[in-house]
Amino acid sequence: MAGEIVYNDLDQCVAVLKKLGVKRIAMAEIRERRPRFIDSGDFDVPGTLDVVVVKRAEILAYHNSDIHKCIIEDVEPDDIYSRLVAWGFEVKRRSRNMI
Repeated sequence: MAGEIVYNDLDQCVAVLKKLGVKRIAMAEIRERRPRFIDSGDFDVPGTLDVVVVKRAEILAYHNSDIHKCIIEDVEPDDIYSRLVAWGFEVKRRSRNMI
């Protein structure tokens, strides 16, 4: 049965993937400005939209019908990519930026 295993730490995710013998992974990256709803904190005053810089990398790998996923917020995707390549992974990069 297929499942999803989610990691919060890149080092932990990489350790598990290496132990499983995974060599190929995908990295989806977001690096752009996006609108986000900001709560005013006051129930009588509606919230507003603010434009924030989003930098996020999602590492995805498959092994025995399980999806291994690691989502890392507030990082530079190029740095994560360089680390993954240095650890010996073949990385397929995908952009999830809004067009």
